Amino acid sequence: MVDFFTPQMNTMDLTDFKALGVTDKLIFPHYDREDVFKDSTNKTIEERIVEFESNENCKVTRLKDEEYISILMNQAH
Repeated sequence: MVDFFTPQMNTMDLTDFKALGVTDKLIFPHYDREDVFKDSTNKTIEERIVEFESNENCKVTRLKDEEYISILMNQAH
């Protein structure tokens, strides 16, 4: 998802975007910050997320600057 929205941020040419593997959710932070995620086609963040979800057959969790989600992990004993 990072490569779709902000490829310019990949200054190290990363190819593995699996992150830490803590959750299988796709999370879009700063959802309310159109100024951070400007688009040359003038599409809104929402329009681009909907396009991404359609292309990738997935669901994206949208988080505004003041929002968060908690991820609870099971610990093996």
